[in-house]
Amino acid sequence: MIRCTQGTRAAGIVVLLALMATAPVRADEGPLAFDGEFTLSHDSNITRAERKRDIISDQSALANVGVVLLTEPTATTALDLRAFLEGEAWKETSPLDRSTVGGQAILRWAPLQGFRAPLFQLTLTGQVDDYGVRQRDSAVYTEQLFVRQSANDRIHVSYGVEATQRRSDGTVFDTLQERAFLSADFALDRNLSAYTNYSFITGDTFSSAQISFCNDVPANDIWGLISASRALEKDQAFDKAYCGSWVAYRLKA
Repeated sequence: MIRCTQGTRAAGIVVLLALMATAPVRADEGPLAFDGEFTLSHDSNITRAERKRDIISDQSALANVGVVLLTEPTATTALDLRAFLEGEAWKETSPLDRSTVGGQAILRWAPLQGFRAPLFQLTLTGQVDDYGVRQRDSAVYTEQLFVRQSANDRIHVSYGVEATQRRSDGTVFDTLQERAFLSADFALDRNLSAYTNYSFITGDTFSSAQISFCNDVPANDIWGLISASRALEKDQAFDKAYCGSWVAYRLKA
């Protein structure tokens, strides 16, 4: 749920189907490992819109491949360096198609020993996103710190914090978000696990809305919402993909 400062709410349902193949073990092949992920998703509100008339749903496919440099671990710490390429393609909204190049530094340490001892992980990520429209092209920086613990041999719990800053070629899409999260995974058997996550996010969000409809009639009822925004500009992506005239606006949320 996203709760905006002026009291409105914009929410979407995202359904994911993911297949992941990883090679996280150094073994005898050398210090490099490779991983990959393929995800199909359905997003019920890609515009993040409040009004039903502005809501657009779409499906996307995302692929991510990476190479990991596994440095020599010590008894309590391990450092991995990862470079990755990522691409996302949307079925109808092609201006939102994205190609990404990025890098990560992943530091893990375990100050205590034992089955239930906490494992700490700090991940620093930097990436450059190239979209189908220039104003959304962005550099994104993420810092994440979390702790993972085992409740027993079937239940594992993680909790942590994250900060993400986006610097775009536009103005609306320059955002800063902070997140606190709690997750748990349950081993149902040797081959099947269930996973749940709760996140609380605060900071900036952006939405898109029609400022005039396909018949050129102006949408005069959105001025109150737009006046509460902290930044406003023509939305090149939805202008290009759909009829009418669209604007993007940023809010504190």
